Amino acid sequence: MEDSMFISQSKYAKGLVKKFGLEKSSHKKTLAATHVKLTKDGQGEDVDQSLYRSMIGSLLYLTTSRPDITFAVGVCARYQSAPKASHLLQVKRIIKYINSTSDYGILYTHDTNSSLVGYCDVDWAGDVIEQKCPQLNEMPGKNNMNRVENVIANLTALMAQQVTNTTTRD
Repeated sequence: MEDSMFISQSKYAKGLVKKFGLEKSSHKKTLAATHVKLTKDGQGEDVDQSLYRSMIGSLLYLTTSRPDITFAVGVCARYQSAPKASHLLQVKRIIKYINSTSDYGILYTHDTNSSLVGYCDVDWAGDVIEQKCPQLNEMPGKNNMNRVENVIANLTALMAQQVTNTTTRD
């Protein structure tokens, strides 16, 4: 593939797993259990805030080449001010997932026959707090659209911007 570029942070990912002592933990095939919804968990046990923030910061850096973890890390990042044991458990699960997928990355190809495909999560990714998808904000001037049309418009604009940024670097 001479017209492609693969970006991976596998060395960083393996170091992250080792840094937090989870290299010998069981591997996870998914980022989160489908039945778990993170909340503020006011009754939960407090955990070390500096450890939690360190984990989140390391994961946020990794999201630059791992869009598959972006949403889950973003949800966990919401609870940095008062992390509970349930939040730490979820962050550790993400790190265990990274342990089994450390070689994942992004493949950019230069292809004239590209197609844009968008997906919409009907329950807004299970966001029980705000009931919206935080990665996709309302576009200005599109107030007359319904939510699904808005998501599609946002995805199209984001993908067009990404394609423009990628092609201008060549």
